[in-house]
Amino acid sequence: MSSLVTSTEAAGVKTIRIGVLAYPGCLRSGVVVPLDVLRIANTLSGYRPAGARVRFEASWLGARGEPAISVDGLGFALAPLLDARLDALILPGIAHDSARDVARVLETLAPEMAALRSWLGGGGLLASSCSSTCLVAGAGLLDGRKATTSWWLSAWFRQQFPQVALDADALVVHDGPFVSSGGFGSTMDLTLWLIGHFGGEELRQITAKVLVMDAHRASQAPYIADAMVARGASPTIARARRWLNARLDRPWSMAQLAAHCHTSERTLLRRFRGGARA
Repeated sequence: MSSLVTSTEAAGVKTIRIGVLAYPGCLRSGVVVPLDVLRIANTLSGYRPAGARVRFEASWLGARGEPAISVDGLGFALAPLLDARLDALILPGIAHDSARDVARVLETLAPEMAALRSWLGGGGLLASSCSSTCLVAGAGLLDGRKATTSWWLSAWFRQQFPQVALDADALVVHDGPFVSSGGFGSTMDLTLWLIGHFGGEELRQITAKVLVMDAHRASQAPYIADAMVARGASPTIARARRWLNARLDRPWSMAQLAAHCHTSERTLLRRFRGGARA
């Protein structure tokens, strides 16, 4: 398996093998960004004492036996997923404008679902970002597990996958061999989580600083609030906006907000999407 992110091999340096599964309909950024973050972590790890260093090897993988894939016009050379020895596999999000788009893409991903079911027994972590949690759930792998996904998909996700314990407020959720992250930009949070898991909290923190990221954020809720405040127009969303404006400096959850608006989380998110076209 060819490696795309490496650093100089040294005695006593632990090697961590990370794969990124490229598939039809995935987000191009989700294929590229993890490798950029891991490259930065490798550079920073090189400044640590020899016994504390780790080296991330990352590669692009496919589930269909194809040697390459084009994602939005950018080509990626692929190695076979089931031949790879990995410590973790990252799934890019599904490109979509609506939940219907996600459902349509999932209908075409039977090869990826089958490959994930086969691969999971090898002992590595399966890390899904953004809407790709729907791919893992669609494969039946998250039944009885905790997970998160893009907050704007949460109502649809609960309807489609009721066996999954969804935490739509969380930014990253770890449950057994599964790690999942929230909305689009959380691909970087997910990759940072993996860096911390395999390389230690200190490496995660310094990598986040180089990326100019908040290493301590743990919730999607503040970002849901920003969108609602900016775009909400219906009476329900207006009520939500007033409640949120009074609590900008305090933590909150979607359950609390829905209770204040005398509705369910699913209905609240559906009304928001209807007004914001999210």
